[in-house]
Amino acid sequence: MILSKGKTSNGTRLTTLQIKSKCMKVLDLVDHVFSKDKFLEEYSSRLQDRLLDTTYKEYGVESDVLSRIKLKVGQVSSMEVMLKDMKQVKHVYAEWTEAYTANHTESSPCSRLHPIVLTEVSWKFNPEPKHHVQIPVTMEKALTFFLESYSQKFPQRKMCVRHDLSPVILSYKCGGEEKKKVSYRITMTAPQACLLILFNTEKVLTIPQIMDYLKIDSTRVKQILLSLLVRPSKSCRSGLVMKMKRDGVPPLPLLKDDEFCLHPNFKNTKMAFTLRRPQSKGKDSKSLGT
Repeated sequence: MILSKGKTSNGTRLTTLQIKSKCMKVLDLVDHVFSKDKFLEEYSSRLQDRLLDTTYKEYGVESDVLSRIKLKVGQVSSMEVMLKDMKQVKHVYAEWTEAYTANHTESSPCSRLHPIVLTEVSWKFNPEPKHHVQIPVTMEKALTFFLESYSQKFPQRKMCVRHDLSPVILSYKCGGEEKKKVSYRITMTAPQACLLILFNTEKVLTIPQIMDYLKIDSTRVKQILLSLLVRPSKSCRSGLVMKMKRDGVPPLPLLKDDEFCLHPNFKNTKMAFTLRRPQSKGKDSKSLGT
């Protein structure tokens, strides 16, 4: 919690040195942990979540903490590889942008692709979803070019692409006249981003239309929609998306002939925030909020 939030219980932000100091004090308790294997398993899982957060930068503290854990427990080689992978992200991104600009003269959103290359044996991911989300064409082209350029440099490596691991950050501008519009910076999952991007070309969408665009089943579409219909936090007045009202039709469950659009009155007191992740069980929420 100290590493992921970087704050005290009352919300005071900690410096890097303060975070490190508190972590080292907590690690003194490791000597009293009954199951060292269970501790390592849990710490590795939490470390993975932190490293996959694109806004997280406390790699120096993570390295110092791993060194202390190694002295007390050992067996941290896989976590060291995970940390090394993330430290290489800037280098991989720099090489990718250099390769792209060398082969493309025009400016393109493709250059904004931020690939993260991970050593598969060191990371423990959930099984890959059976239904892959259809990502925007421009990003698909950028991804294809990245894989080609990467394979030329490392022909012996086999690449497996996942879109569901690291969050996506979208810029969303909304609200009234152009001069009065507010720009938000929103962190979300790739499937949520892909669905929201559809509203750039379609003002109203139905579940069958979304299924056709994203190439996923209705259960998965409903999971994503529900996460966009509810308020991201108490500081919001509504969700990003709204279900258009029909006489005699309740808000839930979501039906195939329901129509959805971006909420015209969406407001948030925070300019940067994170959306709730879609539920995996596919059950409709008890309330969509207002």
